[in-house]
Amino acid sequence: MAFAINTYTGNGSLTSFSVSFPYIEQAHVIVTVGGVTKTLGSDYSFSNASTIAFSSAPANNAVIKFTRSTNRNARLVDYQDGSTITEAILDQDGNQSFFMAQEAIDITENTIGLDGSDQWDANNKKIVNVTDPTTAQGVSTKNYVDTKFATDINTVNTYKTAAETAKTAAETAETNAETAEANAVTAKNAAQTAQTAAETALDLFDDRFLGVKSSNPTVDNDGNALVDGALYFSSADNIMRVYDLGTTSWLQLTLTSAQQTKVDTVITNLTAIQNAATNATNAANSATSASNSASTATTKASEASTSATNAANSATAAANSASSVTVTTGLVIAMSIAL
Repeated sequence: MAFAINTYTGNGSLTSFSVSFPYIEQAHVIVTVGGVTKTLGSDYSFSNASTIAFSSAPANNAVIKFTRSTNRNARLVDYQDGSTITEAILDQDGNQSFFMAQEAIDITENTIGLDGSDQWDANNKKIVNVTDPTTAQGVSTKNYVDTKFATDINTVNTYKTAAETAKTAAETAETNAETAEANAVTAKNAAQTAQTAAETALDLFDDRFLGVKSSNPTVDNDGNALVDGALYFSSADNIMRVYDLGTTSWLQLTLTSAQQTKVDTVITNLTAIQNAATNATNAANSATSASNSASTATTKASEASTSATNAANSATAAANSASSVTVTTGLVIAMSIAL
């Protein structure tokens, strides 16, 4: 139990509190509220020797503390030679020393000390004004722990966010990989389908165009039966041939050089025949002119008659020639086709 300390807790309405310890002067009683030292006269006053009254009620839960602090710097009694020594003087002188001894004991009891187990004991009191630790075994303060904890929480949250981001990225990568795998399978299937289609198209083309042959083939390039419309180029006569399934024969698509020569000859003969027909037409026109001349030229009737007769004979001959030309033309065309 403290000798010169009174501690109370404010409730927001009470203003007067008791002082249970003796003191020499009112100034020796230190009054604090919430750790803040108050001033005698303005903040509080002594209602009587054992009661302190505050100007305003301390706040609720505020710690109110009265602590005696006797003058330690100078003696309150200075004995002089020949002076009268009274009880009051002796008591005051003795009380100064006695009170300081009690206050020292209070200070000692209210400090951290070693207990019976040789461990520091704070007597279940808060420790304030402690600096943050700088060594491994330094005592941690609330500020240090709170700051460190907040920093660690932030670090953990940063790592957590990074981990969640990495997880999301991994899941996205996994999804992309699965999509890529599915696309690869699709592409592979499409490539195989395209390859099959290309091979089928090539086979169909190979069955249709047999390439260059020296003679009419009897089967396609795969050894199968020929299909209608199959083609090949004959290296023997440099022409294209097409297969007619209806007649099971190869038909010529272009003329050979020998056939082309014969066609050219026929065309030349046709030109000569056309010229003969033109001459016959001219002769007929001459006959018509001669006949007209005969009807108007009375003075030359005999000559005109003779000319008319000759012209008629010429017309007959021309008509016979034209008939021969028509027959010859038909024969030439038939011979060309046969060749």
